[in-house]
Amino acid sequence: MPDAEYRAHPALAQSGAKTLLDSPARFRWEQQNPHPTTDAQQVGILTHALILGQEHNFVPKTWDARTKAGKEEAQAVLDAGGAVISPDDWDTAHAIAGAVANHPTARGMFTDGDAEVSLFATCPITGVEVKGRADWLTANGIVDLKTTRDASPKGFAKSVAQYEYALQAAWYLNLAELNNIHMTINDFVFVAVEKTPPYLIGVYRLDYDALNYARLLMEEAREIYRDCSAIDIWPDWINCADGVETLSLPGWYYKQGLPL
Repeated sequence: MPDAEYRAHPALAQSGAKTLLDSPARFRWEQQNPHPTTDAQQVGILTHALILGQEHNFVPKTWDARTKAGKEEAQAVLDAGGAVISPDDWDTAHAIAGAVANHPTARGMFTDGDAEVSLFATCPITGVEVKGRADWLTANGIVDLKTTRDASPKGFAKSVAQYEYALQAAWYLNLAELNNIHMTINDFVFVAVEKTPPYLIGVYRLDYDALNYARLLMEEAREIYRDCSAIDIWPDWINCADGVETLSLPGWYYKQGLPL
């Protein structure tokens, strides 16, 4: 399925589920106001295409846009459906892809499988239509490529917690199960590669506690979506009563010590 067609499908994705757990109002606004692709996202998209062996429409900007010839070349690229990317970003994406291809563990993760596999299902508990697009689907599991600032075990664990990557893992494994392929899908692996030289790589799976907690978050997000959709009311915050709230401050605030 083309990426644009997948994104246009109205089913709930794991990225939307993460936003719902924070703010249904923000989720609804983002649904109605899609964000343009940023430069950083362009690098990620190109990197994924190179590693997964997918076609792409990126063209490095090698012309001077201030000249007539440069303007004509830029327009020709756009007319042909191309996406312009800076030479530095082009080189970075290729360097990252080269690092993965040369890594003894990571390179083996992207063989004997299918890239960009779109999965759809109906949640049997909530009735919510859900979707996911696996980077790489094999007979043994799902592989997800992440570009990151720190691919070390400690650093990437922080990223997993910060960006709710565990919810993504639980979401995709559940989609595989709902598509009746759970008998062969028994693993979800992250290939984390740093975005700066020397492009260090870590290959990780999550432990039982992380996945089990993420499944609970997944179920909660689907319930929020079901309930908000039923009445078309999208509150600013979850578990926040109407009116004025009383805040409790984090523990570190009281450990600062009193000024002398």
